[in-house]
Amino acid sequence: MLTERTGNIFDKLIFYGLHFLIVFTPFATVSTLPFSLSIPWSLAVTALVVLFLVAVWLIRAAYQGIFKFASTPLNLPIIAFITLILFQLLPLPPTILQLVSPSSVPIYKMIGNENLEEISRTLLPQQTPTEQNIQPANAVKPPPGASHKVWHSITLYRYASKVELFRLLMYAGIYFLVVNNVHSKRQIKQLVTTIIITGASVAFLGLLQYLSGADKIFWLLDIKRIGFFGAFSNQDHFAGYMAMIIPLVTGLLITEYLQYQGTNSKREIRNPALKIANHRVFFYVFAIVIMLSSLFFARSSGGAFSMMISFLLLVGIMLCRRRLRRFSWVVIPILTITLGMLIWIGIHPVIEELSTAVDIENKSLTARIEFWKDTVAAIRDFPFFGAGLGTFPFVYPQYSAITFNTFVNHAHNEYLELLLETGFIGLFFIVWAIYRFIKDNVLYHILGTTKGINHAYPVKNNANKNRSFNIKSSYFPGKRNDPFIIGITIGCAIGVISMCLHCIVDFNFHIPANAFLLSVLLGIGTVAVHMGGADDTHNSD
Repeated sequence: MLTERTGNIFDKLIFYGLHFLIVFTPFATVSTLPFSLSIPWSLAVTALVVLFLVAVWLIRAAYQGIFKFASTPLNLPIIAFITLILFQLLPLPPTILQLVSPSSVPIYKMIGNENLEEISRTLLPQQTPTEQNIQPANAVKPPPGASHKVWHSITLYRYASKVELFRLLMYAGIYFLVVNNVHSKRQIKQLVTTIIITGASVAFLGLLQYLSGADKIFWLLDIKRIGFFGAFSNQDHFAGYMAMIIPLVTGLLITEYLQYQGTNSKREIRNPALKIANHRVFFYVFAIVIMLSSLFFARSSGGAFSMMISFLLLVGIMLCRRRLRRFSWVVIPILTITLGMLIWIGIHPVIEELSTAVDIENKSLTARIEFWKDTVAAIRDFPFFGAGLGTFPFVYPQYSAITFNTFVNHAHNEYLELLLETGFIGLFFIVWAIYRFIKDNVLYHILGTTKGINHAYPVKNNANKNRSFNIKSSYFPGKRNDPFIIGITIGCAIGVISMCLHCIVDFNFHIPANAFLLSVLLGIGTVAVHMGGADDTHNSD
């Protein structure tokens, strides 16, 4: 059995390990190019830290003799999707492979994976290890039809699928670390504060580079790209990162507003704690303006439009809660201050970029449309189980109607790419996960417009150190009224929605810093909405 002191040390290792990753991932993301079958050093460090934190968590549970795994709305979709990828890697008899993935059989008849691996060696020289030894020209070839008798997997390139599975397990590990080890409002506040400070720092770095005309990241690292911003090698990925944090800061502003709204007497209003709250409000507004300005100066059309839609959804949620209707007007002065900063620095390049975003002559938009058309053509051959996670760069050239000068590594639409790689089954699991998160967090606990999802979640508070509540039970409240819970839940939910919207025109799920932050937001939102609150004993809204 662990002593209380040793247990606290283990808890602190996990908690501060999460803080380290929050700060490390965005500043080290420059080492992670948009596509690489090799493991970049930053991703390797992140994976090692995650593995260490998971090991600490399991060791602590083993010594305590009790392993409690939080049951959340996302558990089933995550486990189902990972199971699907493992099934893609499983060697199958030719008859079963013909049944589940008919288009894979003709490819394997052309001597296994050789055609795909040849492409990988051409595009990524000396980087892509192969799992099969390619025979030399003078080697004795197998008899016709011999490869058809060999068991093959659904994925057309096992190594690429293993790399993506490795990343998927890392992000799932982050989510489960958060929901199983973060239990108090104080812990959530500290994590959210670290996220905001990190986001504001990255945004401020981007603005400094923009104003100074820097052609290198950190003024030192030349990545041979002109579209970088902040610590990100691509301005679209930077915008996706900012679009997740801005709603989170807005959620904290909602919390401050509701807490001030709850002060009744003049004595409470004169409380020195309110002066501290005013300082926090100033910091939150400053962070929003800096990050929102940097998002627009990054000139990412997809990021800007996803942020606009997210703000509209945020205002819609506030209008649906009677206590928040007046606060919805706060969006106007924040946007006004941001517009003033844009005009002061120089708004013309931003307007020029956004005005041509939907122009039919826009090269970026035209290329994306071609990517989507060709991807849809490929999906028809792999409709149910897909061609294998991570195989898009190798399958796409076989269906491309136009020869591009650059290597097409992603479809610039995460859902079409997911559909090609994992089929309708994989896409269903991801959409199911998003639906369960939004339904449980927003529709049930915030708006109270639907029934909850039947699951039990461990709650820790002063009244009860560790107890599991079924969210459909009459004991545990549905619609939440605690200011902190409302603000954090709305912020995390809108941040997740913003990311999902941006992925319609980009591939932010494949960017380690963005995927990591998405996992953290999913975890924090799940923890916050299920914890005990002081104002949930009565329905005040």
